[in-house]
Amino acid sequence: MIRTLFISFLTLLLVACATAADRAAQQTEMARAVNAAVADRHYKITITQAYPQRGGSVNVSRDFFLEVKGDTLVSYLPFFGRAYRSLYGGTEKGLNFTETIRTYEQLKSKAGVLRFRMRVKNEEDSYVFTVEISAGGRASIRVQAMERDDMRFDGDLENH
Repeated sequence: MIRTLFISFLTLLLVACATAADRAAQQTEMARAVNAAVADRHYKITITQAYPQRGGSVNVSRDFFLEVKGDTLVSYLPFFGRAYRSLYGGTEKGLNFTETIRTYEQLKSKAGVLRFRMRVKNEEDSYVFTVEISAGGRASIRVQAMERDDMRFDGDLENH
């Protein structure tokens, strides 16, 4: 009876160690994929949560995203807030546009988190996007504009 319990315990211990090793290998591979995507400047962040400057957080559908394609930024993000200037005729894009990235700079990163800043400009406004991506693929985006309230978004890096 004691021998059976000992063998069962030993088997359980070996399975737990193997699972931990697999998990560590998965995390290492995920971190490598995140670093490669960011270094190549080809990645897409799908948004799950929006945080307007005024008011509480808003759950959003996974249809919204921020995508970097080399030197191009594709922003399809919701905007909840105040615009201080509007275009004649009310044909504003808000945070939905495709523009060339004017500057792209790597910021000092925390342990396991990549940080960088992008500046873009269109006919409506000038924007600064500050992005943080964890080694696990979680992302946070802060959007600062000259003519509208700031926004923050949380989401996940796709294809990592």
